[in-house]
Amino acid sequence: MKRVFATTVCLCLMLLCGTQAKAQLNSTTYLEQWKYAFSEEGRQNWKPEFTVRAYGGFYETGVALSAGVKIDNKRTLGILVAKAEMGSASSDTEYFTKIMATYRRYYHIGKRERFAFYSDMNFGIGIVNKVELGPMADAEEYHSKPGDWGPMLEWQPGIRLRLIGNSHISLGPSLSPTHFGLHIGVGF
Repeated sequence: MKRVFATTVCLCLMLLCGTQAKAQLNSTTYLEQWKYAFSEEGRQNWKPEFTVRAYGGFYETGVALSAGVKIDNKRTLGILVAKAEMGSASSDTEYFTKIMATYRRYYHIGKRERFAFYSDMNFGIGIVNKVELGPMADAEEYHSKPGDWGPMLEWQPGIRLRLIGNSHISLGPSLSPTHFGLHIGVGF
């Protein structure tokens, strides 16, 4: 009978400790973190963040500039503008501009947070500026025209090395429905 009582007491204590640990873990939920970031007190911690990136891969290359607000130590919201060039198998080349909203999420490594994995999600529109038809182009075939536009979606995960303050360099893959490649950038 003493063993049953002792086992029951131990299980109850473990359950109580587990519940308290879970309560502490969930005390700042994801939604509460966003609410705090946009509260009056949270907005006082906002800092500007700018990046310049070059990316290239199969069919598409370009340069992008982003300007955003680092709303907390883990998240940045901003706008990205890119000039890009996309080639096709028939040697056609489209030059276009992208205007996109961007969301960056950092996953810091270590106490000093010098290294971080990050994930950028960019979505917006692409506007065709110029089209050069290649020698194999068919005049009857449909081609994009200047002024044509369409939706754009990109995912750029990578690793960031923080240098001094918020200045950093970053490197990683660049993925979208139109290309697969690499990006490299600097930011502050």
